[in-house]
Amino acid sequence: MDDELWRQIQTHENIPFRVLDLDQRVFDAWTRTPGSEPLCSPHQTGLVHADRLLKLYDMVIQKPLIKIDDMVNWGQTVAARDRVFRQAYEASQRKKGKGRKKAKQADDPTSSSQMADNFSKKASAADTLREMQKELDATLATLQSDDVDDDGTSANNSKVGSPTKRPSNLVASSPLAKVRIASSASTKLNYIINEVRLN
Repeated sequence: MDDELWRQIQTHENIPFRVLDLDQRVFDAWTRTPGSEPLCSPHQTGLVHADRLLKLYDMVIQKPLIKIDDMVNWGQTVAARDRVFRQAYEASQRKKGKGRKKAKQADDPTSSSQMADNFSKKASAADTLREMQKELDATLATLQSDDVDDDGTSANNSKVGSPTKRPSNLVASSPLAKVRIASSASTKLNYIINEVRLN
């Protein structure tokens, strides 16, 4: 199939939503699916997955007057963190597949040497993941920290993607105030949402 956008959508389990009037630089930093649909509205910026939209929303709630450049940096950090988690997930899935093949071939899958070998591999992978997690958390913390940011909002210790209480009145002044989220790329999901909305 020659549809690059469709292939990009298939690489992630979350369904992307159509986003309207989003700054192109912010879109490029936050999306997993660059490009746009053929014959789309001129207001449609592109498709952004739901988990990234939630993180973008939380960022705007936490820092309503954040500058576009900071949004781009934050989006790039979120994308880097997601890539690390995706790679770790895919590696664990590959190891599970290999482990099943080895277990079928081995006479005694519970032998002490094999168990020790598996434990050491898991421990080193877990240590590596913890180190990468710490580095990414430190990067996010530097983006979120500073007692008072350049945009005039106070720092908030909550992490990206965490629920917040009540949005500030400053949210209406955000550079993303006019952004709208339209239907998803899934007709089945859109049907379900419309049915729930009507009932």
